[in-house]
Amino acid sequence: MKNRTKMFSVTASDCRWDVFRGSGDGGQKKQKTSSGVRCVHEASGAEGKATDSRHQNVNRKTAFERMIATPEFQGWLKLKIDAGLGHVEIEERSEQGNIIRRKLGQEEV
Repeated sequence: MKNRTKMFSVTASDCRWDVFRGSGDGGQKKQKTSSGVRCVHEASGAEGKATDSRHQNVNRKTAFERMIATPEFQGWLKLKIDAGLGHVEIEERSEQGNIIRRKLGQEEV
């Protein structure tokens, strides 16, 4: 009998996305456009924020990566893995629009 591993996904649709105007250095372009992005994972309460780039799509990816790296998200992830779900699949979109899936297993938590 095959040993099956359960899996669940964390996608951008599981998060609340807020956009805002960046502040600080960057000139008028950065301060006039809403390029800052905040990503909040609803289930864990983890938050990632990015205002590094003048482009919103670049900041979205950065905010999602920062949200995944937070202790709140990692703790939530460990609870899910300990509950017998095996591993978690993180789904992101590349700049070209392709879907990138990363598996996070017990060794990475």
